[in-house]
Amino acid sequence: MNHTITAKQYQFTSFEDYLLFLIEHNSLTSEQVKIIQDHVFLLSSNLVKMYNFQRSTTISRRRYKRIMESVYYTLDYAVLYTPNLSLEAKVDVFQLYEQGKEYIEKDHQLVYQKYQQLKQTRLPFNNERYQNVIDHQLLDFYINYDVEYHSAFCKEDLDYPLIDGLSMDHNMYNKKGIAMVLEYIHRFELEQNFCNQFASDTLKEIIHLYEELHGVSITYLGTNLLEIILDQLLFSLLLNKEELHLFHEEEIELLYQRLDNNSEKLVIQCFQQLTKFTKNPETLLYLQKYRVPFLTKLQPALLNHTLHSIVLHYQSKPFAIKIKNPQKLDSLHFQQLIEAIQDAKSNKKIELILKQPLHINDLIEVLDLDLLFEEEVTKLFTSFDNVSIAALFKTLYPEEFAFHREVQFTHHSLQLLAISTSWQQLFINFIDSLSTNRKEEIIQVLNHLDLNH
Repeated sequence: MNHTITAKQYQFTSFEDYLLFLIEHNSLTSEQVKIIQDHVFLLSSNLVKMYNFQRSTTISRRRYKRIMESVYYTLDYAVLYTPNLSLEAKVDVFQLYEQGKEYIEKDHQLVYQKYQQLKQTRLPFNNERYQNVIDHQLLDFYINYDVEYHSAFCKEDLDYPLIDGLSMDHNMYNKKGIAMVLEYIHRFELEQNFCNQFASDTLKEIIHLYEELHGVSITYLGTNLLEIILDQLLFSLLLNKEELHLFHEEEIELLYQRLDNNSEKLVIQCFQQLTKFTKNPETLLYLQKYRVPFLTKLQPALLNHTLHSIVLHYQSKPFAIKIKNPQKLDSLHFQQLIEAIQDAKSNKKIELILKQPLHINDLIEVLDLDLLFEEEVTKLFTSFDNVSIAALFKTLYPEEFAFHREVQFTHHSLQLLAISTSWQQLFINFIDSLSTNRKEEIIQVLNHLDLNH
C-alpha cells in the first residue's frame, strides 16, 4: 500500500532527486519513468519549434543543450517550491513545468523590486564595480532574462565582491540562474543595509583614509566596503570605543597593548558586540563569516608590528613639494602654439615650448603630435629640472605609486614600464642615462611631489 509522503516530510533538491525518490519508494515503474522522460523530450522539442517559429526542429547542439538545461532548471524550481508536492505515481511534467515558470516569473519580478531598492539606498561609494552592479548588471539581467530558453544562466559578472567572495566563482552558493542572482542580491542587500546605518560623511571619511593609507584610488579596486567598515569597527571595539572610530597614529600603540597575547578571545568578544549595531539575526550570522578572515589579517600584523598598515588613521603629514600647474591652454592658443612650433627652425622649437609655462597635459599633447625630431625631444628633456622630470613621470605612470610602492630607476625596472609612443621611450632612455645621484634626487622629489595642488 502506497502512502503519500509530502515535501514537508522530505526536501528535494531537484527534479531528478524527486524522481529517484519515487523510484526508490516503488511509486514509479520503469514504464512510467520512460513516459516522464518522453514528456521532458517533448517539452524541449516544443521549445525548439517555438524558437524556430514553428518552421524547423533543427538547432545547434549548444543551443539545444541550453534549452534542456533551462527545462530541467524550471522543473527543479517547481519541485523546490511547490508546497505539499504529491509523491504518488502520477507525475505531470507539463503541469510541473508551468508551475516552475510561475515561481521563476515571481522571482524575476523580485529581482526588479530589489534592484529599485538597492538604487534608492546606495552607499556613497565611488567604486566602479559597486556602481555597475546597481546601475547596469542587475537591470541588464532583469531585461535580458529568458525564462524559457536561458532560465539556468546569468551572463552578467556580478563582480562586486562580497565579504565571502565573488558569486561568479559560479558555484559559490551552489545555485545558478535566477536563484544565484537573488542570493547575491540578498547578501549585497545585507551588506548595504549594515553600512547604511553609519552617517554618509563618516563613510566618505573612511574611504578617504583608506585611499590615503594605501596610496590608491578606490574607484577601480575590487574591494568590499563592508570589509573596510568592519575592520575599522572591530578595531574600534577592540579599543573599547562604542562607535565607529577614526584613529590617530598614537592610538595604534594602544591596540598593541590591548591585544598582547589575547587577540583571538578579544576578537570573538568584539563580534558578539556587533549586536550594538544590528539586531537582525540574519545580518549578525552573515557578519560572522568575516571572523576568520579578520583574524587572518590581524595576527600577522600584530606579529610583524604592522597594524598601522591596516588600521585606518590620520597620519602625520610629510612635507610635500607642490607645483603650480598652469591653466591648460584653450583650443585657440594651443593651436597657435602648434603652428608656431611647426613653422619654427629646429633650435627655436624647444625655446617656444619652454617660453611659456605649459600645463603638464598640454606638454604631453605637444609631444604626442610628433612635432620634434628624436634629438630635439632628448634636448628638451635635458633642459628639464628634477621637478619637471618627476612631474612628467608621475603623470605618465600613476600606477607606479599605487599602494605606496617605492619607485626605482634601475635599468630593469624602467624597461618594464608601459610605452605607447616613441617619445615616451626616449623619456625612459633619458632617465636611464642619468647618473645614480641624479636619479636618487628625482626619486626624492617623486616621494614628496603633490600633483593635486
